[in-house]
Amino acid sequence: MTTQERSTSPSVPVNPRFPQYDGSTDPSLWLRQVNAAFEAYHTPADQYLRWLVLALRGQAIRYWFVEVEPQGQVTSTAQFLQLLVQMFRPYSQSYHLQQQLNALRMQPGGYLSYSDRVYLQKP
Repeated sequence: MTTQERSTSPSVPVNPRFPQYDGSTDPSLWLRQVNAAFEAYHTPADQYLRWLVLALRGQAIRYWFVEVEPQGQVTSTAQFLQLLVQMFRPYSQSYHLQQQLNALRMQPGGYLSYSDRVYLQKP
């Protein structure tokens, strides 16, 4: 293959910095990054699903292998993305709320300090 052929033929994301997703955050930002990578690499649409699965890590890849793939019902990239967003957007939102709540607990005057003063006082 000549240099000219390589530069004009469709490529796939071979860059080790291809965006990865582990399920710990809202997938929306990751999906924007992935779309930008697909455009930058001129990835054919029929290869999107393969590359999306390869980019999964942690609980996201477990979700794919345990919940989604065995059922064999995902036949399109759009269907996969819909399942991914349904699964991980609520989790990521509750995770971030828990993180904010934990941060409040640690601050002087935070809700835990207040509850200590009000509810835990001995009569």
